[in-house]
Amino acid sequence: MPISEADFPERFGQEAFPSLPCPSCSKGRISLVKGKFWTLEAGYSVKLKEEDAWEPDWRTERFTAFMQCAESACGESVVASGIVDAEEELDEEYGWVYASVLKPQDFYPAPRLIPIPENCPEEVQECLKTAFRLFWSDLASCVNKIRISMEALLDHLKVPRRRKTASGKIENLTLHQRIVAYAAKDAEISQSLMAIKMVGNLGSHDEGPISRDIVFNVLNLYEDALEAIFDHRKKELKRVKAALIKSKGKSAGKKKK
Repeated sequence: MPISEADFPERFGQEAFPSLPCPSCSKGRISLVKGKFWTLEAGYSVKLKEEDAWEPDWRTERFTAFMQCAESACGESVVASGIVDAEEELDEEYGWVYASVLKPQDFYPAPRLIPIPENCPEEVQECLKTAFRLFWSDLASCVNKIRISMEALLDHLKVPRRRKTASGKIENLTLHQRIVAYAAKDAEISQSLMAIKMVGNLGSHDEGPISRDIVFNVLNLYEDALEAIFDHRKKELKRVKAALIKSKGKSAGKKKK
């Protein structure tokens, strides 16, 4: 199921601290541990309260909290930290009031934004885990890390990094060229990787702001591509489908070893 802002909110109240996918196990979710949430206001922020014009949104405050996986066999612990903002909201009884809103800047280890196939190369997995952590503080670096993971993915898929030119010289292939080359094997996955690369370029070359919605789109595309590559059941069903169409329903062909 595609991920969105609803799954990984940018800001929330303490009473609405979200439950998030566990970084370690594939089944569990991490939740706020009771009594393990703290805030601290900066000293200079406290002094500002002496000003006559002081407003609640002048406050500079940070939070830290511990979360834990609910799966008894896992129980992974995660530390979360970030900013406490004061935002106006409409209260039915008191009208417009200021409320504390949490904006996380870091989770360690970071929740998995998308599932990572178990047989996915370790280098790709490590790049994605770093991207998951960067998502909360630096979207440009997050998509750039995803872009880097694709180089490792193409290595695993045995797409060459170099080629010999007509003059006999050896030249390095760009990520763009390697993705184009992979289209000969799987045009649909190649197209997905190309779309991800385009966003990754924005992150690596600082060519403009990157929204959270764009990052969610990138991750959804990447999850689909990784599943297509590493989920052997889906690959087999795709082969059977093609064989049945080709034989007009008479044969599913032989399973590849």
